[in-house]
Amino acid sequence: MFEQPKKKEFSKKDMKALISAVNAEYERPQKKVKIGRNDPCPCGSGKKYKHCCLNKPKELTDEVQAESEQERKKWLKYYPVSASNREEGRIYLEDFFDSESIEIDKLLYLALRHRPIPMWRREEEELADNRKRIYLSEAFAKFGEKVEKEDIKTFREYDEKHSIHYQCREWMGVLQMLLEKNGDCELLEAVSQCRKNMNGCG
Repeated sequence: MFEQPKKKEFSKKDMKALISAVNAEYERPQKKVKIGRNDPCPCGSGKKYKHCCLNKPKELTDEVQAESEQERKKWLKYYPVSASNREEGRIYLEDFFDSESIEIDKLLYLALRHRPIPMWRREEEELADNRKRIYLSEAFAKFGEKVEKEDIKTFREYDEKHSIHYQCREWMGVLQMLLEKNGDCELLEAVSQCRKNMNGCG
């Protein structure tokens, strides 16, 4: 009566089925996202799409695609729920932060939240870096607009007022590394200058 139940052995057939299931998840086709003229350019330049890749030859822009809305929703599943449908007695981010701060934080969350990559699909790392760069570049553009509008001078000041999950030094350091790796000189210069200026008293 005290015998331990035998564990079911994990057969080669089970392993094959598991690998197939994981591969199917990663290979599921994504819908292309329509980019508006005034949206941040998906190439990560920090400029508006109409002032960047909109008029470039199609073959130069095909390889750069933003994540689909379906994928965004999938990865925002565990992000704090919105106060759009309030429940009595529940606390929401909107009770402490404005919509711009939350929008920037969501972009950072989409960029930096850990997404497992199977050991046998390491080629996904390059795509993951590209996705991070695009999201962080978009966050940087919105961050720039906010600090200019509110005349914020240091990272510490921004973090105390607006940071939710990520400190400025943390995510901007990742962005700078990705821009250096990708050779985006123009945006890299802007990020480097921002870090230099706002690190002062921060």
